[in-house]
Amino acid sequence: MALYGPEWQSPLARALGVNARSIRFWASGSRPIPEEIAAKIRNLMGVADPLDLDQRHPFDDWILGDGASDREYLIHTRRPRFIARIAADDMESDDAADRSSGVTFHGGGDSGYTLCEIVWIDAPPGAGEMVRLMESACDAVDASVE
Repeated sequence: MALYGPEWQSPLARALGVNARSIRFWASGSRPIPEEIAAKIRNLMGVADPLDLDQRHPFDDWILGDGASDREYLIHTRRPRFIARIAADDMESDDAADRSSGVTFHGGGDSGYTLCEIVWIDAPPGAGEMVRLMESACDAVDASVE
């Protein structure tokens, strides 16, 4: 590792607060590097988290699109990141919103839709933040149809 020269294992272990033996295990591939250690290594090297879009080029907060099965999805690209299916409230039963599991949120008024089948990429927020986030998600969906 160029950051610490040819004898890099012990200095890196000190910088990370771990045993040099752990560094050797990780370097050999015999044990996986824990994510918190990988984050510290990226920080030491000045490399942003590759999944943290807030640190990279500007991105839209919301992406709307169709899946391979013609279902519509909404993706939130900022933390807490998630993917939600957009199900029109008047859909046939085969494509109706799954309201029996996980978070669902109704939007769009009387002839609206439900955000459902939400998959969290990051840890889900608390209840108050969840409501604010789902309201913002509905605003993004509503803006796309105007």
